[in-house]
Amino acid sequence: MTDVFISYSTKDEELASELRDRVRSQNLDPFLASVSLPKGEKWAPNIRKALREANWVFVLATSSALASAAVNHEISGAVYGGKNIVPVMVGVSPEQLPDWLSEYQGIIADEGDSAAIWEQVGKVISKIRTEKTTGLLIAAALAGFAAYCVFKK
Repeated sequence: MTDVFISYSTKDEELASELRDRVRSQNLDPFLASVSLPKGEKWAPNIRKALREANWVFVLATSSALASAAVNHEISGAVYGGKNIVPVMVGVSPEQLPDWLSEYQGIIADEGDSAAIWEQVGKVISKIRTEKTTGLLIAAALAGFAAYCVFKK
């Protein structure tokens, strides 16, 4: 199941891949179209499925991404789906974001300071991991209680 959906322009593949690697390093499942889409399958249904599954969406907001129809469709789907959205602005300012994206608190990334970018992104990833762990613990507790009720009889 997808934990984090990464929306990006293919022109920003290197940065998107680094973000995917950082998400994976925290035992989360990221969706990055270039590597997550099964070869030989229709890509649109797979993207919609991953976007539905994910609770979090990172939008690599670059000038290329903001000009991309596909990225704008993904952002619309994320907004409509009530996802937690984090714009990671690289080379663009908050004022350049589309209205529906600008209302989300994001990360303003100075292209020359990658350490600061990854520190901020790491804080969000840590929050996502904590939420996932809490959800799994609650699910395990409920399953244990259900088993107890069944076997108590």
